[in-house]
Amino acid sequence: MSLARSCVVVAALAAAVACNLETGTPVNLVDSVLVAGDSTVVINGTTQLVASALVKGTPLGGAGFLWLSTDSETARVNGSGLVSGVGLDTITILAEAVVNRRLTGVRGAKVLRVRVKSVVVTSAPPTLTTAGQQVALTAEARDALDAALPGMTFSWQSRNPPVASVDGASGIVTANADGTTYVVATVPGERESDSVAVTVTLAAAASRSPGKRPGVRRTPR
Repeated sequence: MSLARSCVVVAALAAAVACNLETGTPVNLVDSVLVAGDSTVVINGTTQLVASALVKGTPLGGAGFLWLSTDSETARVNGSGLVSGVGLDTITILAEAVVNRRLTGVRGAKVLRVRVKSVVVTSAPPTLTTAGQQVALTAEARDALDAALPGMTFSWQSRNPPVASVDGASGIVTANADGTTYVVATVPGERESDSVAVTVTLAAAASRSPGKRPGVRRTPR
């Protein structure tokens, strides 16, 4: 092969590498990346993200993506965009377009909230019979596998504090007046919650208390 013909072949190969072979679009014309998928992922669960490289708003066929997590202690992402939840927080997942094995420098982003699957109040519904009587409530936050997550803290709230109030940090309930209220447990900053009924029966307890019988004199011992 002549030198001149070799130069033509090399030039043609270089042009092919610099362009997307399917569409003929130069690599540097990728103008944006769109990342689609759920906006939340559960701890120890997964969610799939999908990216598209766009050229003037039109998806570019044949593009690949380099996936990145901004905090691997909150969520991890593999090479196909599958995100795994690790710890409670908000995370940004990035996808950079790759055309013909070349990074384009154009990235798209998806913000995800890593959350618990559920909150479960583990205390049995208590009945309090004395004003000022207290009981401590307990709860669990659970992951995608329904396993209890260690080290979780909860925020507690009574829906009817005049009947029974609750300390927001400790979950200790105090009886105030007859009636029933629901005490709600949430993980701070999370939407998931659970509640338990708390019943206060001060009047019933008072009616059972022994008193003086009519016509009977009690003598001191």
